[in-house]
Amino acid sequence: MMSANKEKNGKSSRKSISIDEKQAIIAMKDEGKRPSEIAAFFNLPRCTISTILAKKDAIKNAKVAKGVSRIFEKGRRGPLMDQMEIALLAWIEQREKNHDITPDYLIMEHAKRLYGELEQQYPSSSSFEFHATKGWFHNFRKRTKIHNVRLLGESGDADVDAAEVCKDEIWNIVQEEGYSMEQIFNVDETALFWKKMPNRTYITEDEMKAPGPKPRKDRLSLLLGANASGTLKLKPLLIYHSKMPHAFSRQKIDVTKLPVTWVSNKSSWMTKGIFENWLVDSFAPEVKEYLLSKNLPLKVLLLLDNAPGHGKEEEIQEKLPSFIRIKFLAPNTTSILQPMDQECIATFKKIYLKLVMKKCYEVCEFSSEVHISLREFWKKHFDILVAVKIIGEAWDAVTQNTLIHAWKKLFPALAQDQDESLEPMPQYHLLEETLVFARHLGFDLTVDELLQYEKEHDTDLSLEDIQGLIAANEEANLPETVKSISSDRLKEVLNQWNNVKSSILTLYPDNSEIKASVQNLDETAINPLREVLKDKQRQSTIFEFFHKASVASTSSTSSLSATASTSSTSSSGY
Repeated sequence: MMSANKEKNGKSSRKSISIDEKQAIIAMKDEGKRPSEIAAFFNLPRCTISTILAKKDAIKNAKVAKGVSRIFEKGRRGPLMDQMEIALLAWIEQREKNHDITPDYLIMEHAKRLYGELEQQYPSSSSFEFHATKGWFHNFRKRTKIHNVRLLGESGDADVDAAEVCKDEIWNIVQEEGYSMEQIFNVDETALFWKKMPNRTYITEDEMKAPGPKPRKDRLSLLLGANASGTLKLKPLLIYHSKMPHAFSRQKIDVTKLPVTWVSNKSSWMTKGIFENWLVDSFAPEVKEYLLSKNLPLKVLLLLDNAPGHGKEEEIQEKLPSFIRIKFLAPNTTSILQPMDQECIATFKKIYLKLVMKKCYEVCEFSSEVHISLREFWKKHFDILVAVKIIGEAWDAVTQNTLIHAWKKLFPALAQDQDESLEPMPQYHLLEETLVFARHLGFDLTVDELLQYEKEHDTDLSLEDIQGLIAANEEANLPETVKSISSDRLKEVLNQWNNVKSSILTLYPDNSEIKASVQNLDETAINPLREVLKDKQRQSTIFEFFHKASVASTSSTSSLSATASTSSTSSSGY
């Protein structure tokens, strides 16, 4: 009652300060700001600032869901809640990227599922039973400010009104700054299960029965893009979980010669670091070379969606050359406006499947190897290197007309200027061509099954995928001082931490708050060190392999030379 009266009388109620804000306060103190200056900046009492600074070590290491104000709220939030909400937010952001509408009931169901999976991963950390109630959802939505979420009964359509406003805004930029269609670009990511066959094929059935990892689950991410005139298709960016797959090292492949820009992270998903590096190191030089070769003014407008891996518009703009301007499409409009989503990526995937089927048919019918079966080819010869070559061929096969047609919703004026006879690649014909090869291989498939195969590429993230994506983003943000630590030093630090962790948990076996703090520190500060060590060990193994091969080759050459020398000496003796 008293607090209610205070609010009615105009007096301020108690303000909840999020962990993000507390960490910002600590950062200002570390930069040398005085508590009085910090208090004035945040409009907080000086005693509040002092209380936060007194707990700075715990707050600095806190890894909590967005908007949470306390490291651990006793009786209300178990130690797994923050991990679940971080994973849940990543899942929602990925659904936004795929233009999927996410209703409240689906979020609550997924939250329960994620929490259950985390309980199985960390059984000792589970301290209470989580119920994804309406109250929890309301607080989660308020804290995280998620926007592409529909309550039950709300429309699931894209925001048509916002799309019209965004379209007019972009067209005004084009007109005012004088961009030609050759200077306007769009890029978008897509997942590709490169070794996945449509269902109801014996290849798929074999894989499902076989033990171990499923090849049909082997996913990579592609970034595809082009300009509005369709005259420059950008070299695809490919993100894979392996830096140097066995298929590459076996054939000593130079990744710079591939038809894609090859990068890797453990989740195979786009991250802010990968995207920024691609913009600076690949996109900027490629478009610059193109514009200069065409004697066009050196200026570019790049249109992007607001995917999680793209970062913020102003942050990206600061890191790019001055001739490139970034413009984000309005949220919840990309399914209407984004050119790469207007059948460009869908056409690419249809061509990819057709070329995979064609490759299988050619191997079975015309292979120089005697009696090679499709099963044998698929298991032993269809590797990531073959897939990369087919990806390059499929992207090359997407026609200029298809690319131009994709921009008509964003730039209706293009429809008036374009020759009506120039139509995009007919989707149905591509499917029919694929079915011809499939039937030669003995696959009894239909057009509907091929369309379903295409949809399955946009599958939901698993908990493992989400954790990998979060870890990849964290690793990309590691300081160079961490990345440059030697393997021996990393092992020493990790061993020391394991001893300290074991001692703390032994001393406080029943204290759930301390367990949660130790686990947060382990995941925030220590886990990235483990991943850096794994990368260094993997690189060392590859180096040793080639070094041994080189030594063996030198030894063999020396032996042959000695034999030849001996033979020559013997011959001269006669």
